[in-house]
Amino acid sequence: MRKVGSLAALCVVGLVAAACGSSSGSSSNTTAAPATTSASAPATTSAGGATSAPVTGASTPSSVDTSKNEASDTGVTKDTITLGFQTSVTGVSSSNFADAAAGANAFVEALNAKGGVYGRKVILKVADDQSTVPGSLSAAQKLVQQDKVFAVIGDSPFLFGGYRFYQQQGIPIIGFGFDGPEWRQQPNTNMFSWSAYDPTGNANETDGTFWKKVGATTLGAVYYGNSPSSTASIQQMKTSVEKAGLSMPVLQGVPTGSTDLTAAILKMKSAGVNGAACSCNDDANIAMMSGIKNAQLPGFKGAIAYSGPSNNVFANSSATAAAEGNYFRSPEALITDPSNPGTQAWAANLKKYDPNYKGGFPSFGNTTAYVSADLAATMLQLAGQNPTRKGMMDATRAQLHDYDAQGILATPVSFALDQFETGPDQICFYYPQLKSGQFVDTLGKICGAIIPNSKPKG
Repeated sequence: MRKVGSLAALCVVGLVAAACGSSSGSSSNTTAAPATTSASAPATTSAGGATSAPVTGASTPSSVDTSKNEASDTGVTKDTITLGFQTSVTGVSSSNFADAAAGANAFVEALNAKGGVYGRKVILKVADDQSTVPGSLSAAQKLVQQDKVFAVIGDSPFLFGGYRFYQQQGIPIIGFGFDGPEWRQQPNTNMFSWSAYDPTGNANETDGTFWKKVGATTLGAVYYGNSPSSTASIQQMKTSVEKAGLSMPVLQGVPTGSTDLTAAILKMKSAGVNGAACSCNDDANIAMMSGIKNAQLPGFKGAIAYSGPSNNVFANSSATAAAEGNYFRSPEALITDPSNPGTQAWAANLKKYDPNYKGGFPSFGNTTAYVSADLAATMLQLAGQNPTRKGMMDATRAQLHDYDAQGILATPVSFALDQFETGPDQICFYYPQLKSGQFVDTLGKICGAIIPNSKPKG
């Protein structure tokens, strides 16, 4: 069996070299181009002296005769492959996902600029689930029945509302797998999450190790009570914290979209909390951090935003001040890391293809969409010149066992069926801190073992 780290590790069509970028975050249909190079490939310089970024993606063997391309399945013609993209452009989760499509478009446009996959242009059809469970099913039906997509990138906290429809139709789903347990449950082997971390699976020791490193001993947390993944992720943190010999007396649920965290902050102050986490959207993360600073919790060591580093903390001076000194957990390497070819390509392609990206850290949704598009292209390459849905899924399960999106991911992922429900033995995260208005990796990558028999209950 072959191990493949990302698209770049594959042979891509002669025309196709990988480059990733993104366009605007609009909810309209968009088209993108394929690009690929190996993860170790350096940036190149054009005759005019400009440096072009290394790119991620898959490459197609130069020996392939693209005149033999066929309309091999729904969504596949001789010249194009149509993918769906489901996200929350509007509604209560839009603060994290309104620009998600821009991340996917960045990769796709770069890919298409280099010739696509086996000479086919990749087309992306976007569906807004409006941050609701009924909207999720409607978005799924639109993509499958109206847009006739080959596969779907799912980048929404509400994907759990439509996953059964996708499974019944045999549609491959590709994404971060953060919205619920369905990504790793039978019979949903049509779902491919690039996240080694399962927010509804067994807990891990990583957060507990982080809190010990920063000197926190008593923790509190906020979660969305109507979100299966948000609720379970905080239950996991409690398990991790207690495994590390620390305590976590405060777990406060709020409705998705709420930024009134007064009750949670008062409970934290009463309990003597000196560290906190929010498994929330960016607006709630900032609200918690601001509330804690206003409450002046004695000896406070810092808060974690589970949605990761984002330029949203620089939206205004109040948000930046609230975030200062706090941490932002991330399964991806820092996009600002100059030593990582994968993150260099990621940043360069966002700059090239997303007019709203001005540098720094994109939103959670933009980030997860970008990596998901990379995985989708990798899977298409594995599917061969004339792909079928089943063929792509079977090839990915059989061959893609060490995927890390060209070094972007903190923990490599195997898609082998024997790891479908269990995942890896350890989970790694980065915890960049906002210091003097900049994200700084003060702690480096932190890894922790899976804690057996610790799945959240309920």
